[in-house]
Amino acid sequence: MSTERRAHPILAGLTATTVLGACMLLLSACPGTLENKDAFTTGGGGGDGCGDVETALVGARCATANCHDAAAKAGSLDLTPGEGLAARLVDVASVTCMGAKIVDSAAPEQSTMYTKVLETNACGLRMPGSGMKLTDAEEQCLLTWLSEL
Repeated sequence: MSTERRAHPILAGLTATTVLGACMLLLSACPGTLENKDAFTTGGGGGDGCGDVETALVGARCATANCHDAAAKAGSLDLTPGEGLAARLVDVASVTCMGAKIVDSAAPEQSTMYTKVLETNACGLRMPGSGMKLTDAEEQCLLTWLSEL
């Protein structure tokens, strides 16, 4: 029984240089364009790469049933995206973290809405209370979005 390995007939005539050249050609090809790239990079604020923070992050992860939606308002907080959200947040006193503001326009990094998602949160349960916690990148996007409100 022979243990000799044979190349596939199609690949047998290719050299390493040919394969490397083909790979480089594929990797250097024009990726094309996106007609509405702003919808994927800026959306509802948060800066490049964050997308629509208000809808995709706050709406999807916070304003959910039995949490901070218009019906439940856990902690008296309605985070439902849309018109009026900023007015419900900016420089409004936090109910759960005394002496703090939900969104502090002078110091966004001290906003309850931001500090509650951090691992170092010193004010009650880390948010979101159920489901996956925010990644470092999502935390940064949230802070950037809060700074823009």
